[in-house]
Amino acid sequence: MQILWRLILLTALVWGLHQPVSGEFRPGPLLDPVNGLWATARAAIPHQSENFFVDGMTATAHIEIDERGVPHIYAKSELDAVAALGYAVVRDRLFELDFIHRVTTGRLSELLGPAAASIDRHFLENGIVRAVRENTARLPDQLPRDWEVIEWYMKGANTWLSSLDEGSYPLEYRLLGAKPPVELTPEFTMALYAYMTYDLSFRRTASDIQAERLMRSLGDLEYDRLFPRYSTWERTIV
Repeated sequence: MQILWRLILLTALVWGLHQPVSGEFRPGPLLDPVNGLWATARAAIPHQSENFFVDGMTATAHIEIDERGVPHIYAKSELDAVAALGYAVVRDRLFELDFIHRVTTGRLSELLGPAAASIDRHFLENGIVRAVRENTARLPDQLPRDWEVIEWYMKGANTWLSSLDEGSYPLEYRLLGAKPPVELTPEFTMALYAYMTYDLSFRRTASDIQAERLMRSLGDLEYDRLFPRYSTWERTIV
């Protein structure tokens, strides 16, 4: 009877560890001794200097990793260097590129669950999702040289991405119980541009209205003491 109860408890524990806790996160796969968090710890070694080549390059590029882990790229042509750059960057920042792409295309809740739905709604309502898609479609005709560079960057990035298996997923994917994208496309670059634009310039109308009300209630002198204007030429729009 004791053995039966232990089997029942073990089955319940295994089942519980594979149920979503938040979004797609499940504790079970994270604790997997073969492909879980321990696999990431075993593989946590600095990248080594290496040669890099993909079809279409004019010559092999060299990625030299210095003592601080910073890559230095030596290549015979600009596009060769761009491909090697894509390989080196995505090797270190795959999750960051994926995360920003999900934010600006309204798909963050797929990764983080319903709690992120308001963020997806915000980017959809402000037209950022549409802008990413339209700018990606517009780029080949309007800026063909830029499009070519981005394609070569993604060619190098996808060379590294194609070498991934479950045992070598970046830590963030293990913590979230998620999988990396199958392929990176030029849309990922346009998503990064869109997010930089948003991050550097976006303001809510409500914040301007609040600033105007605060200026009226405090007066210019008290307002300037609380919110000093460091710029000598910018003016707040109220």
